Amino acid sequence: MIETDLFKSIIVLATGSLLGSFLNVVIYRLPREKSIVYPGSKCPSCNNVIAWYDNLPVLSWLLLGGKCRYCKNPIHFRYPAVELLTGILFLLTYAVFGIGWQWMFLAYFVCLLVVITWIDIDFMLIFNSLTYPGIAVGFIYSYINNNLQQSVLGSIIGTVLFYLIAKISLLVMKKEGMGMGDVTLVALIGAWLGLNDLIGSLMISFFLGSVIGIMLLLKKGKSEHFPFGPSLTLAALITLLTKNYLVTWYISKFL
Repeated sequence: MIETDLFKSIIVLATGSLLGSFLNVVIYRLPREKSIVYPGSKCPSCNNVIAWYDNLPVLSWLLLGGKCRYCKNPIHFRYPAVELLTGILFLLTYAVFGIGWQWMFLAYFVCLLVVITWIDIDFMLIFNSLTYPGIAVGFIYSYINNNLQQSVLGSIIGTVLFYLIAKISLLVMKKEGMGMGDVTLVALIGAWLGLNDLIGSLMISFFLGSVIGIMLLLKKGKSEHFPFGPSLTLAALITLLTKNYLVTWYISKFL
């Protein structure tokens, strides 16, 4: 953990929250094939343009009581949640890696994972327009970080592994158990984390996926298909921010 500065921490948190506001736009518009640049933000209920002072991350939602200024319809809690989550992830990344070129790359990685997570929750889709550029930037990041070989191996082996899982589950269960979007997401995570950390990340993701599956089974009384992307993205963030400490600790203690 790097020693942090209070002023820098506030700036990093605010920057992440501001970008989180933009990520909300991407999460809403990209699956609906709408421009993420134009027009400006509007209330989905009354279609009124949201003024800048009503669009301040988290703060505006609190001041407006979670409602639109014009039609008084509720504004979903997820909007400020994504803003705050992005700010906190930026802050944690700063606390672990400090401010510099590495943090700037990782901030982009964090934003990608946030967008992919929420779109997958809403639509069970992971867009190549997000993962393919992310893989390319991941290779660039790893090259600068002298970790390109691990990055390429992680991306390729992760892709092959999940492609086989997808095909085998389709043959055995006669239905899609793992989508191609999950395959490209693993390629993305491998490009950023490298092979060694990808292995740890996948261990965590399978554990998280099992917990979610059991919870859904207990709640609904039957097995139900659910997006695996959030388990992968959360595991990648845990691995990144703990520098794979959890898996290393588990292996040293129990294996």
